[in-house]
Amino acid sequence: MASANPKTTENQENNLTEQQTILLVDKQIAAYNARNIDAFAATYHDDVEIYIYPNQLLLKGKTALIERYKQKFAALTMLRATSLQRIVKGNYLIDLERAESSTQPSQEITRCVELIATYEIEDGLIKRVTFKR
Repeated sequence: MASANPKTTENQENNLTEQQTILLVDKQIAAYNARNIDAFAATYHDDVEIYIYPNQLLLKGKTALIERYKQKFAALTMLRATSLQRIVKGNYLIDLERAESSTQPSQEITRCVELIATYEIEDGLIKRVTFKR
């Protein structure tokens, strides 16, 4: 009897292929960079939870996510997230990301940080994110 391929089993449980998981997170990053709150929020589960590593809850629920990021998008003249390295396993995607932003009219970068972002995908949407700065 042949054993199931773990990669295939995990993807079937998640209902997304690894490529679809990558496309979802890339779509989220593109919407973030465009400061498009509707497209950004559309990539998240209604019951999303965002944490600061290891377990500090930053926000819970799509309504809280929209409110927080709507304010952030309005306050910054430029923001850009870039994936520098990526690991995908089942319904998890781990990125090393660079986040740059500006509060200046010239859009000169005033803040630049590198962080690890761990995305957990459920029902085809981002259900949980943990940031490690």
